[in-house]
Amino acid sequence: MYFFRFRCLLFSLLLEVLSAFCLSSPTMAGQFLLLNQKADHEISETIRVYLNGVPVATFRLDENHQNAIIPVSFTNKPTQSHNTLDITYTLCGSIIFLNKEGQTITRIIDSTGVLHNPDGHRFYITGAKNFTESYLFDPNAPKVADPLFHHTPSDVCSIPVS
Repeated sequence: MYFFRFRCLLFSLLLEVLSAFCLSSPTMAGQFLLLNQKADHEISETIRVYLNGVPVATFRLDENHQNAIIPVSFTNKPTQSHNTLDITYTLCGSIIFLNKEGQTITRIIDSTGVLHNPDGHRFYITGAKNFTESYLFDPNAPKVADPLFHHTPSDVCSIPVS
C-alpha cells in the first residue's frame, strides 16, 4: 500500500515538474484553421498562405472545389512584450471573377497582416473592395488578425511558384 502511494506521489511530482518545464519553454506550439470559400461571381482562385515567410497552405478553388479548410500548425516564440505570440501572415496568388458587366477580371493577391495568439482560431480568407484587398478574419475574435493595408509588395509573393 505504501509503495503504491509512493509511486503515485512520485508520478504526480514528475508530472508537475514536466508541466512547469513545458509551460515555461520559450517556444509555443499551436494550431488554427484556415477556411476559404469561392464567391458566386468567382471563376477560380489560387492563394498561397505564408507564416513568417514560410509556406503553410495553398488553396485552389474553382467550380469543382468551392471551399476548403486547412489546419495549420505552428511553433513560434512569443514576443518580449506581454508574452504574446505575433505571427506575420502573407497571402499570395490570384482571383479570377466576373464583374457586373460580365467581363473576366484577374486580381493579383499580395496581402500581409499579423495574427495575435492564433492558437485555436478559425481564420477565413476574406476579399473586400472588389477583391483589391484580401486578409484573414476570425468573426468570433476580430482583433486576433490585423491586416496591414497599403503595404509594399511582399518578398514571398514575388517568388515564382510552379
